[in-house]
Amino acid sequence: MNSGGLSKVLPILAAILFSGCLGTGAADMDNGMSGNMLADETSPYLLQHADNPVHWRPWGEEAFEAARRLQRPIFLSIGYSSCHWCHVMEEECFEDDEVAALLNDGFICVKVDREERPDVDAVYMRYSLAITGGGGWPLTIIMTPEGDPFFAATYIPKHSMQGRMGMMDLIPAVMAEWENGRDRLDSLALRVSEAVSFSSLPVSGQAISAETADQCFRAFEVSFDSVFGGFGGAPKFPSPHAILFLLRYWHDTGESSALDMAAHTMRTIRSGGIYDQVGYGLHRYSTDARWLIPHFEKMLYDQAMFILAAVETYEATGDEVFREMAESTIQYVLRDMTSPEGAFYSSEDADSGSGEGDFYIWKIDQMIGLLGEETAEQAIGYWGLTAQGNFAEPGSEIEGRSVLHVSEGATGLDNPPAWLAEAMPVLLDARSARSRPFRDEKILTDWNGLMIAALARSAGVLDRPEYLEASIRGFDFVAGRAAESGAGLVHSIIQGSTGEEVFLDDYVFMIRASLEIYSATFDAEYLAYAIAFQAELDSSFAAPG
Repeated sequence: MNSGGLSKVLPILAAILFSGCLGTGAADMDNGMSGNMLADETSPYLLQHADNPVHWRPWGEEAFEAARRLQRPIFLSIGYSSCHWCHVMEEECFEDDEVAALLNDGFICVKVDREERPDVDAVYMRYSLAITGGGGWPLTIIMTPEGDPFFAATYIPKHSMQGRMGMMDLIPAVMAEWENGRDRLDSLALRVSEAVSFSSLPVSGQAISAETADQCFRAFEVSFDSVFGGFGGAPKFPSPHAILFLLRYWHDTGESSALDMAAHTMRTIRSGGIYDQVGYGLHRYSTDARWLIPHFEKMLYDQAMFILAAVETYEATGDEVFREMAESTIQYVLRDMTSPEGAFYSSEDADSGSGEGDFYIWKIDQMIGLLGEETAEQAIGYWGLTAQGNFAEPGSEIEGRSVLHVSEGATGLDNPPAWLAEAMPVLLDARSARSRPFRDEKILTDWNGLMIAALARSAGVLDRPEYLEASIRGFDFVAGRAAESGAGLVHSIIQGSTGEEVFLDDYVFMIRASLEIYSATFDAEYLAYAIAFQAELDSSFAAPG
């Protein structure tokens, strides 16, 4: 990062937008639009916004041309369909007529599905990190018609609160500066772009040295939470890639503490509320350091990586707990995240019914009604339910609602109680009758490649041939669509339609999937696929020279 450049940029940004410089907004003018333009899109996320009063446009040159023609800044909003705070901002701001009027009068407004266009998201997330030091979704970027950002934020409320500027103050402030201090904004945007470009310069590839691996391990040692597992404090992400690194480091060096950190973290995750104790599968992250209260959305890539981490931990330890982790997560994916053709859906929402997590939380009286008093008493103790409860949405009362977790912690996984096998189907059936979270049924090639590889790897290690069958079905669907396109892989398939884009990750993860199936079957067809995908990758993405 060009810290010298950014150290001068950030104070200017703060002075411009957060100094109480509030104007009346841009003059009402014809923006050459006939309202919201998302109705013909296929992305579930974009379609969620198709009825907003905001005059959204999809990403593309047409939006930038309109911004240049009208000399308006671009308001870019990036999110995804299962993102809780994206829904909150939509409800508070993008469905609000007052906010929409300000946006429509002053900006060209562009909406992007970060799962459909990871390339766009990656670019502007770098800008967010440069401008604010952080990122996340919804990602809000305001930029010049030339595409140079001068403002970045994540969730923005309608009204300013708790030190966070709201849309009703932010938009007039930006527009006042755009009208009266345009040169300063253009200069600021150019300096931010130069700083980000400098930080993104490519470096020559080289193998990771033993010294670098040692440094990485020491960093994990320093940040390791020896009580609850994981690394750092709240919010805490499962980070299966960290587990996989530690397992490989242990294998290469014999460092036992690396294996201990990996195994302890996997156990505490599986016993926590971040893991769906009834229906299985991993929620996206924990809002606390104990893995207790999750952000409830479920992402396909998280399931795939968690399966790989569980399988490799099982290989390293022989502990049946890790086998169960892999098998239960696969059970969830095959039951709830698999299309009729055998490919894998993208995600499930955090929200349903009355709000976030409503599908997953339980009350004591529900347990008693379903299981009877004797079994329910054991379930209440095992899963840590209390009359007070442990979960509430911000601003609401708990009212006895609890996220289930194994109350004995990681050690409670070793000897599951006898009643559990009979109770689980009863609870799952009852929960299935609730209002389900929205499922994003996009088929993403890169995420499917990860899941296909996880299933093929699990089939061999766990001796479960049905996992290999599921892996091959998914692979054949994605590879078959590539053959139909006549131009190799595509990134997304939505309701039978394929997108035009394809990215490096699509090829990388499908090569991994090909090799995992080949390793499980020794069928040369899958080795041929890997070679063909590598050739296409080299042709499309290899750097010159």
